[in-house]
Amino acid sequence: MPKLMITAYTINILSHLPVLFMEGETGGGSILPSVLWILYFIRSRRVKATFTN
Repeated sequence: MPKLMITAYTINILSHLPVLFMEGETGGGSILPSVLWILYFIRSRRVKATFTN
């Protein structure tokens, strides 16, 4: 499940990159929160403890 969320946030970032490069805006600033959530899902002990087999 964490891999799915990381993938979703990565897709979100990639979908906002053309807007960032063309217009110089992030369209509400959704890139930074996505990066922070990705880092949280990678580094968090709580996420690792929640999603166990």
